[in-house]
Amino acid sequence: MGLEAILLEGNAREISFRNSLLLAKLLGFSGLGPKEVRETAKMAYEVRSSFAHGSRMSKRHEKKIKERYGGAEEFTSTVLDLKQANRG
Repeated sequence: MGLEAILLEGNAREISFRNSLLLAKLLGFSGLGPKEVRETAKMAYEVRSSFAHGSRMSKRHEKKIKERYGGAEEFTSTVLDLKQANRG
């Protein structure tokens, strides 16, 4: 995370885009919907970045997470399910 912050300053959207796209392609082979995987991975990366850089989750992210997943706990479970599917 430290190297990312130094080397990729201002390019967080690019990293988020690439990570979510690659994860969606990979997990698409497991039968998961690539669009849903991409959106969940992108959101997870954005939330992680907020915390990693010393910020709180934005109100926009809180609202999206509540609308799409039902809340932070449900969102965390969804992300962990993706991680588990990646192992399978």
